[in-house]
Amino acid sequence: MRNIILLFLLAWFSPTQSQSVQFATEMNIAVKLFDAAATPKDYQSVLLKLDPIAKSNTTEWLPLYYMSLVKSRMSMMKMGNTDELANQSIEFIDKAKKIQVNDEILCAESLAYTAKMSVSPYTRWLKYEHKIKDPLKLARKINKENPRVYALEASLQYHMPVLFGGGCTNAYPVALLASEKLTTQNKLSTIYYMPHWGINVIKEITENCR
Repeated sequence: MRNIILLFLLAWFSPTQSQSVQFATEMNIAVKLFDAAATPKDYQSVLLKLDPIAKSNTTEWLPLYYMSLVKSRMSMMKMGNTDELANQSIEFIDKAKKIQVNDEILCAESLAYTAKMSVSPYTRWLKYEHKIKDPLKLARKINKENPRVYALEASLQYHMPVLFGGGCTNAYPVALLASEKLTTQNKLSTIYYMPHWGINVIKEITENCR
């Protein structure tokens, strides 16, 4: 009887464990590509890797989250139709939010709308201001230790005209705080494919505002 129970448990848990290991392995590969991406071809490779992961893991938010980040970056770096790329970023993050709403997804949502606003900043800021800022406010309430909240807040301050309270004076201390929190998080994190980006956003501010 004991052997029968053991065989039943093995049959029950093994596929789940195998699927979990496969997901982690594939996500690690995809995120390494994401971290190293610099050209449109690089980012397309990331999307090609993430797409089947998302389709075969419909209850996981991370693949959609990273796909949104890729589209946001491509939009901001003008790697194609900036408006359409921003729209696609928003679509991916909306799908991720249907699975789960957390501080990381809210950061990506803010970034997606920042990309949309950046297509024409002077004509779109008023329209998208709350869609950019509100997710960050909620993300901070959920997890005040998330460095990406502060990195994105610092970036908004840095790129905003001085007339509206932007510039280095307000952005620099927030960027330093983001740097401290990112260092702490990276020391504690043990899962590579979990969100860990932000260093480039922080460096742009700390190096230019010294």
